[in-house]
Amino acid sequence: MAFGHGVVSNEAEPIKRYIGYAPVFIQAVNPNKAELEKLLNREVESEPEYVKTDENGRTVRLDFYIKTDKKVTGIELSTKLTFFLTAPNNNWEDGKKKQVIDEFARTAWVAQDEFNSKTTTLRKNDGGTYEAHITPNYRLACKNEEYVSMLLREFLVLPLTRVWDNDQKMYVESTKDAAPCRLDHPEKLFNGDFSELRDIINYQPMNRVKVAIGVREIDGRQYQDVFNRMFVRVSKNSNKDFEKAIEDAKANGAYPNTTFDFNALHEYIVAPTDFAKEEDDTNDLPW
Repeated sequence: MAFGHGVVSNEAEPIKRYIGYAPVFIQAVNPNKAELEKLLNREVESEPEYVKTDENGRTVRLDFYIKTDKKVTGIELSTKLTFFLTAPNNNWEDGKKKQVIDEFARTAWVAQDEFNSKTTTLRKNDGGTYEAHITPNYRLACKNEEYVSMLLREFLVLPLTRVWDNDQKMYVESTKDAAPCRLDHPEKLFNGDFSELRDIINYQPMNRVKVAIGVREIDGRQYQDVFNRMFVRVSKNSNKDFEKAIEDAKANGAYPNTTFDFNALHEYIVAPTDFAKEEDDTNDLPW
């Protein structure tokens, strides 16, 4: 009889999803096809496309591949943290204010005359003025660049500009001991050159950073999701910054299909679903 004996048939194992806070390592950022195949230990159909140009301008997707610290969480999870950066528009004809970012990754919104003079005394919408917590060494920011800088700052454990003043018994802004935290050449990202980001990650390749991991549900399928607007260095025990950032983001319509919670990373348990619809989303590229 020309048939092999086969193996015992079994039901497919459901893919587990996880939710909560976790310290993670950064394994790679925007890997090419060969690097991605080595990272995922499987074949990838085509070269990843990270840069897009359309009527809205130039956009780059930044995929940070991360892995949980199993010694801390007891869970081994690999997923990715994604940002979409849009190149700044240098056209001031609309008269609108534009976001700027200084060398310490602090941001503000300025009008064209304020930008040209590099003043830090900025106008309010009601006609008054205020002193912005930025240096005159600012430039136009890419959309969402501030969050990438925050990730890198917390990952590298760089000194902050917000420090405790014993005399005033409050936190104050000071750049005396702070470290620069801004990309030197963000324009290269839109040309597909990610070397600056990769070099930064390699400064401290064994460092970790704390992230909030959630579960996104679309059309009955569940995917891992990672909150991309707040990051915390692993030495910080409080998660209140995460809670506020997530609540604010959801109040403004972000992450409508993603569930987060405010506990340490654990398995996400819900009512039974059709696991036949489950698929590997590790390389779920949006375009």
